[in-house]
Amino acid sequence: MVPFSARSVNSDCLFSTSLMLFDPTEVQYRRWQTQLQQHNLFRLWWQFWSNYAFVFFVLAAVLLWQQRNAYEILVLVSISFVAARGLLTTLINIWYHRVRPYQRFNFTPITSRFFSLQTKLHNSFPSRHTTAFTSIAVVVWFFNPVVGLLLLIATLMTGVGRVILGFHYTTDIAAGVVFGTILGIATVLIGTGLLFTGGM
Repeated sequence: MVPFSARSVNSDCLFSTSLMLFDPTEVQYRRWQTQLQQHNLFRLWWQFWSNYAFVFFVLAAVLLWQQRNAYEILVLVSISFVAARGLLTTLINIWYHRVRPYQRFNFTPITSRFFSLQTKLHNSFPSRHTTAFTSIAVVVWFFNPVVGLLLLIATLMTGVGRVILGFHYTTDIAAGVVFGTILGIATVLIGTGLLFTGGM
């Protein structure tokens, strides 16, 4: 009988192999690294989306603060952010350890002074940025569809940037969108009932 730990390792390997069928190859990642090093505009464009797209969420917060239900939006966004970035992705990383592209292919990614620092942890799946940003965008969409859609576009651009810079695989981003969408919807449906309509 195969020990549980061995079965777990085999399952992880099978899962990782399945995901890699949809991810960029090493050749593609190295091509992007070359472009990032040789073309300043290409590097600045994707470095901005990868590391600094949060500024759009700050601007959205300022804009939404003018709405009548700003407090409700702030509370629900905060809950979804903590659930996405602090709970769900952390729990998944306890179970599943996926190396990042720059770890797997042994190159040094472009980082920033405060964000997207290089790490030795194997926590590529799912993308924390994408999961958290998507959950926020979905919550906002329920109250302001235009702003929510713009934030979702910013989220997708961030995901592309994270892949090009070598922090994530495309399947990390796709999973983040799925998990973030589910969390955002659940936060609004459950949180609104419990906190703002006398459901407690």
